[in-house]
Amino acid sequence: MPLLGARGAVTDAAVGHFTDALGIAALLDKRLGVLSGGQLKRALIARAMVTSPRLLLLDEPEAGIDVGGEQTLYEILARLVAHHGLTALVCSHELDLVFRYAHQVLCLNRRLQCTGPPGEVLTADALEQLYGPVTALYRHRPGGGA
Repeated sequence: MPLLGARGAVTDAAVGHFTDALGIAALLDKRLGVLSGGQLKRALIARAMVTSPRLLLLDEPEAGIDVGGEQTLYEILARLVAHHGLTALVCSHELDLVFRYAHQVLCLNRRLQCTGPPGEVLTADALEQLYGPVTALYRHRPGGGA
């Protein structure tokens, strides 16, 4: 099956727009099984986006992707959210990505632990409640310094 499967009511213009936007236009004739982890994630997001969703649900989208691919994926998601009036609900344990890209967090550990902007609610105490007592919080400053 081609990359985006049966198109139905999806327009060629929408397919072209999102495959270009996600950097996968050259992969349209490839089977999903031959794609890298990052390519596959971008293909699945493109497939969802051509239907003009208002909400994307992503469960650990960075799984199976190298560090550079993680950043690329989250930058793409940030652009999609900003330019398409989209909400992305992302489940992730990668706190560095959460701090960098999330506007709001909702943290659960058998019950709601905290909710709000990550810089305000992901405190050392909140992380201890979430992950246990052996937790360290390292804040990274823009520009690469710790």
